[in-house]
Amino acid sequence: MCEVVDGADDLLLAVRHRFRTGASAIKLMTSGGVISPVDPLGVPQYSAAEIRVMMEEASLRGSNATAHAYSPEAIRHSVLNGVRCIEHGNLPDAETARLMAENEVSLVPTVVTYDAMDRRGAEIGLTDVGPAKNREVLEAGRNAVGLAGDAGVRIGFGTDFMGELEDEQLEGLRLQCDALGVFEACDRKRQPALHPAAGRLSLPWNPFVFAARERHTLPVPSFSGLSLSAPGHEVCTLSLLQKLLLNGRDR
Repeated sequence: MCEVVDGADDLLLAVRHRFRTGASAIKLMTSGGVISPVDPLGVPQYSAAEIRVMMEEASLRGSNATAHAYSPEAIRHSVLNGVRCIEHGNLPDAETARLMAENEVSLVPTVVTYDAMDRRGAEIGLTDVGPAKNREVLEAGRNAVGLAGDAGVRIGFGTDFMGELEDEQLEGLRLQCDALGVFEACDRKRQPALHPAAGRLSLPWNPFVFAARERHTLPVPSFSGLSLSAPGHEVCTLSLLQKLLLNGRDR
């Protein structure tokens, strides 16, 4: 699923191998991460030539590549070399957010990831340096979503959750609504093209921990026909549905 590769020639071979063996998209690590013990969060990774060869190959395949990046330097380096989507993006400044908007680069924030790791880091074996890194991006994450929204960046939704933390998925929707405001978070004109059906954010995988007997689609007419759905599983808890419909106001 992941590997360390250096050099443009080897990266080209790795990307081709991934597509040949069934990948539908490529994710680049263009900065360090919270869990990685030695990679600083802010330092850009990969040269311009290395990023471009991956992006060009993904484009030839009719696909795309997204970049894990945190700092303004890493985000700018990614955007200026052809990346079309930034994942995480917790530490941008206003100038970087504007650069993303100008280049039609989307953001997929993962605010809930750091919130959960702050509370449950021991469960997933967070490294000794992990908690300090996590606090840095957690404190900045919500502000980053607001900066991106103000700049006109298209904002999607995602998490890094697997295994023990999968039960935190829905909390991510709540935190994103808190950061953007419910109507902004659900405005399909501000979202990346996540699904070919207009006005539908469809989750084809199984991100939820409680089962339902059949597919549920929750129509939200006030959001220009947007609906949320996931096959075989409930989409949101009652409290989240109330927040979506009431714009966070209690009755």
